[in-house]
Amino acid sequence: MDVLGILNGEGVALMILTDEAEMRQVSVICDKATAYQAELRIKKTHDTHKLIPEALTAFIRQKGGMPMEIVIHGVAAGQYQAVLSSDDISQPVPIRAADAVLLSMAADIPIYMDEQLMARQSVAYHAGETGVALPVNILSRDMLQKALNQAVEEENYELASHLRDEMNKREENANK
Repeated sequence: MDVLGILNGEGVALMILTDEAEMRQVSVICDKATAYQAELRIKKTHDTHKLIPEALTAFIRQKGGMPMEIVIHGVAAGQYQAVLSSDDISQPVPIRAADAVLLSMAADIPIYMDEQLMARQSVAYHAGETGVALPVNILSRDMLQKALNQAVEEENYELASHLRDEMNKREENANK
């Protein structure tokens, strides 16, 4: 997967990832601080080799290193689930998906998404497109609530019903 770019919004940003063929894309929601760090790496306007992800990775590699990879493998409670793994460790380490993308960019660690998850979550990629489609299952509860309020205000009851169903589904899963 490749990081295509960062779209900033109100308090959050989207990291747009494409598959290697640039046919499909997924969006990973991140906070402004993570988006800023990612933009430093995309724009290459800062001396990033001295920042902690790059410095720590360089140190590990100098000590004999270990080949690492990141896998985004699921969605739970509105967030992608990701792990950092290596053949040298027995248990993959959970990592926030946005941090995983940033680490992938900073340390040149390959990032993969489970094929079934990619098929379910991705949309077609079109170069130069200005709009981005987001699956509702990656929206935070606050984002869902805001979208629900807006859908009701705009009298888009079909969308409002879909958003309410997603909120109810999460509530049921939390109570299990």
